Amino acid sequence: MTNDGPLDFAFPYEPYTIQQQFMNALHQTIRQKKIGIFESPTGTGKSLSLICGSLRWLKDQGSSNETTAPITEGTLIMPSVFRSLATVDEPDWLRSFTINSYSGECNKSREKFRQDMRQRIQRIRAQESSDSVLVLRRPDFKRRRKDAAKFAQDDTVPMNEDDEFLPEHYASDDDEEPKRNDSKGNLSREVQALLAKFDTDEHSDGENEQCSTDVNEDYDELKLVVLPYQYLLHAPTRESLGISLKDNVVIIDEAHNLMETITSIYTVSLSHQQIRMTLSQLILYLRKYQSRLLGKNITYIKQVITITKALLGTLEPTSGEKKDRVLRVNEFVHSTKIDHFNMFKIEKYLKDSKLARKLNGFVDKVREQQEKILENAAKSDSTANDMQKILSSMSTLTQVEAFLTTLTNPDENGRVVVTFSGESDATIKYMLLNPSDAFAPVVEEARSVVLAGGTMEPISDFMTHLFPKVSKERISRFSCGHIIPKENLLTLTVDEGPRGKPLLFTFDSRQDVAMIDEIGQIMVNLCNVIPDGIVCFFASFSFLEAVYARWSTEAGGNILARLSKKKKIFKEPRESNMVDATLRDYSLEIESNKSGGAMLLSVVNGKMSEGINFSDRLGRGVVMVGLPFANKTSVELKEKMNYARQRM
Repeated sequence: MTNDGPLDFAFPYEPYTIQQQFMNALHQTIRQKKIGIFESPTGTGKSLSLICGSLRWLKDQGSSNETTAPITEGTLIMPSVFRSLATVDEPDWLRSFTINSYSGECNKSREKFRQDMRQRIQRIRAQESSDSVLVLRRPDFKRRRKDAAKFAQDDTVPMNEDDEFLPEHYASDDDEEPKRNDSKGNLSREVQALLAKFDTDEHSDGENEQCSTDVNEDYDELKLVVLPYQYLLHAPTRESLGISLKDNVVIIDEAHNLMETITSIYTVSLSHQQIRMTLSQLILYLRKYQSRLLGKNITYIKQVITITKALLGTLEPTSGEKKDRVLRVNEFVHSTKIDHFNMFKIEKYLKDSKLARKLNGFVDKVREQQEKILENAAKSDSTANDMQKILSSMSTLTQVEAFLTTLTNPDENGRVVVTFSGESDATIKYMLLNPSDAFAPVVEEARSVVLAGGTMEPISDFMTHLFPKVSKERISRFSCGHIIPKENLLTLTVDEGPRGKPLLFTFDSRQDVAMIDEIGQIMVNLCNVIPDGIVCFFASFSFLEAVYARWSTEAGGNILARLSKKKKIFKEPRESNMVDATLRDYSLEIESNKSGGAMLLSVVNGKMSEGINFSDRLGRGVVMVGLPFANKTSVELKEKMNYARQRM
């Protein structure tokens, strides 16, 4: 890849050579509408380089657009349910203005992105106070918000109390032609929920009002949207939120496990309890509204009930037939005797009628009505207990609908896995094996797609599974080394402990207490020579707990006590709400200079292994204990391996 010369990317500080090269390559990739695969080691400022490189192109693009049509005041971009609120006099160019979609793997990486973005904006403001690309001009933003809120609170539309629970298009049998419900009343709660997320005061700056927003707060002239993987990669979610990728730039950070993420997003699992709950709620719903539904509604709802019964029957076979199995989609629909149903029509009906949302509202209402009755009912009353079970959770039809949608996928793209581990834990799971079809709309619609990660090899996997139809000429690759000088970096592989004990981290041997003691002695020795912060990763939470318990004992050599004399010990919590506090305390301990630093015991693929900035003193040493091997006896893993071998 050739550079067109040095560009000013308004980097917050003097960039390293590889950072400048990264930004130049990114700018050129987007400008030439290519697919970019960028590999930059962890700790090289990859995310910040992505921000500066893409925003420089966005700034250039904004200047180009302004020559033909100036950017005017801000106007809401509405998801489909809010289209009725949109102004009708907006120019077409404003509705389709190019944006950058940036997707980070986890909340931590998105938060780090936001912090870097704030620094970037401050620097640009200092350079060009009149820049209209990043600082969105919206002098009447608050007025529009108030107008929308006033609309949302408008209760003047007459509505039957139960009409909101009937399918979207067919409110009554009395209509000669199907009518769409007046959505105005139904919009109220959704619009209020949307508006409640805005905080204009936090991001206002006089006449210029900058709106930091996630996808639910979209605006037509937004230039950059930060959103989670699910919103970007899941087509139904994109559509429901009104996210358009047409001619926009998509940047995916931490993309090294993108293929696994896509297959996970499109994998749908149904438990025995979920299917039973859905069936009970559908029967109750049909019994309540059958006299008021059009025949077409009744037909489709009965079909969904029949299919749900078939799914339930799959998880309730005779005892001799309870064995795990993997089926192709066509085999599954034949074996469950639902192959005579048109899944495409059922999928369309569920989507258009919004039956899952209606059922959810219906269940909420009936639950409220039944609470008083159930309070007075005798505990031994089986009818009351059955009703309580039916209404004990929210509608699960959404999950069933998602599973039925997977049955419309190409037969070779996935498998249906039926597993039994007790009747209550029996599950049906659709497992996507080929992510290319799911990712194809992103590649086809976007102007440019950029995948960035620390380790992107083997590149051939991305070409085969994500870009099978993209010509090699459109693929742009960038790879660089680390910004750390070679003399400042030491990498060691340790295969035995100080006492000569081999370190074998197989599944059978990892509970070997002698080996765990050797690991502890190695960590004590490392703490003697590594200053400040050490992050130690284990293959799993269970292994970490076993090691921690052993190190706490006298028989294990009181390793924790010995380590604590050198550094304060922190352990990754299982609870998500404790992660931030642990990281904060770890950082403060190192910065306080009260001790020799701190050690953080963490887990690979845990909450602290992705998107965390262990910079400078926070990560003077990184230790990986063993490797996270998959369970070779897993039915799903075996099927994935079989599929991979067939495609080789």
